[in-house]
Amino acid sequence: MLVLLKKNFLKSNNLSDRVTIRPGTYLIKSSSDPKVYAVEPGAILRWIPDETTAELLYGKNWNKIVIDIPGELLPDYVMGKPLTSTTYPNGVVGYLSTGRVVYLTDLAYFNLPNDVLNFMRFQSDFFVPLAPEIMANYTDGGDLTSDSAIAFPY
Repeated sequence: MLVLLKKNFLKSNNLSDRVTIRPGTYLIKSSSDPKVYAVEPGAILRWIPDETTAELLYGKNWNKIVIDIPGELLPDYVMGKPLTSTTYPNGVVGYLSTGRVVYLTDLAYFNLPNDVLNFMRFQSDFFVPLAPEIMANYTDGGDLTSDSAIAFPY
């Protein structure tokens, strides 16, 4: 099941608005653009410059979460800066080496207790194994409470 986010959900109830991929789920590419992108909140695309970076950020099976979208949907997104191998894109949900499940944003990670995971409808299929060497760049933001700004359906 694709998990989609309604673009500008909090600002618009216009049924003609198209949806974009929910941040922290699939990586996307288009037949009109061979580049692979991560999706951040706000429908921001972050280009993943090479397979080494993709594997470091998303694990050995990163290519299994890449989906194709029609090229005419790319204008629904905003192009952000390319990713590097030192930070994850905002909106990633992953697990630390300790097993804690966390939400990443702005170089901080927030613990996601089970009740919050369930409320926000995060699916474990999309949890990223977080690399300790990258997580050394992040600060612990404590527990995340139910936050409608990042919860499905946004």
